[in-house]
Amino acid sequence: MFDYLFYRFYCHYAKSKYYDKSSSVLSGSIALTALEFCMMAFVILSLELYYDSDFFQKHNTICTISLGITIIAFFCFNLRKYRGKADVIIEKYKNHPANNWLKFWMIVALYFVLIFLPFVLF
Repeated sequence: MFDYLFYRFYCHYAKSKYYDKSSSVLSGSIALTALEFCMMAFVILSLELYYDSDFFQKHNTICTISLGITIIAFFCFNLRKYRGKADVIIEKYKNHPANNWLKFWMIVALYFVLIFLPFVLF
């Protein structure tokens, strides 16, 4: 799933008039890391709203630092993984059936759903 999302981000950034393969890989990795952050925020907000939030309030600094370290680790992992495999992933997903029905705005809307859904549910 993440490989396909990277492919969609890469293709979106490759359409730029300043296209460069390395910058598209970097931009795709950043966008994928942001999506992973939204997924983690969804889980954390859901846990905080469902369970007692005293833990998050008492350990705010520790939670923030560990979240930041996790985000940096995800970014480094994504960049290392996709820097060498960009051509393989592009070839793999070039004719994928989801390219026809999954629009880029749907992927962007996923960011907002992941952030705001815990507040709507609880």
